[in-house]
Amino acid sequence: MGPRLLLLATLLSGSAHAASAIKLSARTRLDVDHGRGTLILQPAQVEFLGRHELDHAETYLWKEGLDLGVLSVATLVCHGDRFLGYKGFSVRLAGEEGRLELGELLALGTPARLIARTHPWLVAASAAGIEGLCGAEFQEKLASSNFRSLPTEFGRERFTAEYAAGGRFSRETLTLRWDARGTAATTTTRP
Repeated sequence: MGPRLLLLATLLSGSAHAASAIKLSARTRLDVDHGRGTLILQPAQVEFLGRHELDHAETYLWKEGLDLGVLSVATLVCHGDRFLGYKGFSVRLAGEEGRLELGELLALGTPARLIARTHPWLVAASAAGIEGLCGAEFQEKLASSNFRSLPTEFGRERFTAEYAAGGRFSRETLTLRWDARGTAATTTTRP
């Protein structure tokens, strides 16, 4: 697998009971050839150092974005129902020639409000806006977009995807294939 992102960040949670720091690691591999491509994404794994029972992280995929030629994934970092920050990743298929636009961002604390611009589909799904991103109502509403609930295979107009949940010795992985000439690279079933 290609380069690996490993980051150690200090959280300013405002709570003496929250984790003092988090460790995030994510991997991405991209292969492109004449408008066809494969992206292998292992979304951010979050390890809370000095973990508190309320600390948790949830990863979501904007499945509807696949119809638009966009892969958008965000891992939310939470303390109970309080949103602390996120690690976002997006890929946009930008035209028939197979050009891609990639974006990645880690934001904790006040800068995490950028999520409204980088992943507006998440904020739009929350009745309470950014403040509601870690609440039970939001998690229930987006349950089918949570990585843990993704089907093994699913497809859209321009992208097809395979999801492997990972296990004791492997990480969860999303493999995305496309053909910029207008058809999906492989045939898969829809959810």
